[in-house]
Amino acid sequence: MAVIKRTMKKILTLGLLVGGLSLPLTAQQRQSTAGSATSSQTQTTEKMQAIMNCEELYLQLTNKFGKNFSLSDKKVLAQLEANVHNREASRCIRKKSLYALYGEDFVNHLELINDGKTH
Repeated sequence: MAVIKRTMKKILTLGLLVGGLSLPLTAQQRQSTAGSATSSQTQTTEKMQAIMNCEELYLQLTNKFGKNFSLSDKKVLAQLEANVHNREASRCIRKKSLYALYGEDFVNHLELINDGKTH
């Protein structure tokens, strides 16, 4: 009987130890997921702010897609892509469209809007 009690204590202790170790890992995973969601939301907010800072681009997108246009909408993304490649579009439209597509990484894609003009 004493052997069974000791074995049960060991099993219970081992179970508590494993459970105790898994709690911080679960909390860390939850925090990491929340952090990436917040980061994604911040990036989207920054991209929308860049669009609104170029009145010409903002008017173009709201006229085509309405005031509630979304950067996750494939049609909006296609329009931004078209703006980047449209050499007739203003520098503001092209640059802010590039930023809306790539975020902070837009600096690695400047060759898409560099057509020899200096502004």
